[in-house]
Amino acid sequence: MRFALLAVPLLASCAKCGGATTAPVVTAPSASATPAAPASRCTLVGKPTVFGAAPGDDAADGPVAYGAELGGATADVDSFVVGARTAGLAGVAHVLEVSFEGQLRSIAQLPAGAHAPLVTIDKSGKRYFGTLGFAEKSRLFRVVPVGAQQALLEVTEGHDESEVTAFLPGLVAWDDVDEKAGIGRIRVRTTTTPADAGADDDVVSPKESDAAWPTLSLSPSGDRAVLVWSAERPEPEPDSGGEPSQLLAYRWLEAAVIDVATGRRVGPVRALTAAEGHVQTFSALWGDAGLVVVVRDDPRPTDGDGGALFALRATIDNAGTLGEPARISIAEKDVAPGVAALIARPSGALVAWLGQDGSAQLTPAFTTGSATIEPVLRDRRIIATHHDRVLASRIVGSGLELSVARCSP
Repeated sequence: MRFALLAVPLLASCAKCGGATTAPVVTAPSASATPAAPASRCTLVGKPTVFGAAPGDDAADGPVAYGAELGGATADVDSFVVGARTAGLAGVAHVLEVSFEGQLRSIAQLPAGAHAPLVTIDKSGKRYFGTLGFAEKSRLFRVVPVGAQQALLEVTEGHDESEVTAFLPGLVAWDDVDEKAGIGRIRVRTTTTPADAGADDDVVSPKESDAAWPTLSLSPSGDRAVLVWSAERPEPEPDSGGEPSQLLAYRWLEAAVIDVATGRRVGPVRALTAAEGHVQTFSALWGDAGLVVVVRDDPRPTDGDGGALFALRATIDNAGTLGEPARISIAEKDVAPGVAALIARPSGALVAWLGQDGSAQLTPAFTTGSATIEPVLRDRRIIATHHDRVLASRIVGSGLELSVARCSP
């Protein structure tokens, strides 16, 4: 029922879609169909910094066991904020600050045993981290202001195999299992959710959707967020005469607008991709022209290299209704495993993705400009953006390398 998407290799519409509004796909022309140009738009700022490596492992050839872990990253007005954990079985979790000039420092050390935290920032610039703790029959996700001990919000989650949680200040979304129906569902809670609310009161995904892997993107106004998740249903298996290593499934994306204050869904659920698709990974952004999503699609049941990469854009009106998504192709083949990133640009975004050979490319989606190859981002994943600055990361031995680049429009 769960499909283990490979979030980042650093470590996270149709009637058949089960309750979601049908969304025909409108195909838009794109210059991204042409090969990437050799020119580049990004330059390195400062020097890359390696965080959390075990002694002697900061220059190993490839990743090593129990290496440093990345939790999440976001951008402030003058720096990036990163949640990470040092290498080793007894690694220590930190909230890090990386200036736009590339300087790194720890601004909070979490208690022993903490996992690499997720991070977010509110409108006033206050920073928060989110951590998931484990108990025998449940898990507790805590949203805590940096520098404080008292949690702003605590959410008790089920003890299924998924550990995927998305959060904003005062709002948490996660997936768990409906034990009666035997399928996944997406739940949302906020600081205003009544303490006695039942397990079914905060579900936002359709009852028919086997839902997982939620992600949140805040609206430009800050009072709403778009919640995107994957849904799936079993796919008939070919008669190969052997046992498959993993259940084959059709996987597609669904989305809904969420009121940040109440956690309630605003408007209907919209299916963004076809129910016969095979979504592997995705990223979402609420930009000035609505929702932009980049999707990696591959019929194989594991997240290997290859597959196709495409982008979607859907308008969002005041009633919280998502419009019909337009779709453009980013790459038809030779896509590395993992999640492509979105860099906000007028009317759309730049899609940052890696080829099988490690080459980094920036491809316009619903915005002006040409596709480029970026040498300074080779083998690196963009994990946070702010205007012309991006924060990129990769594994170096047992450490996590963080580098800042300036990318022109």
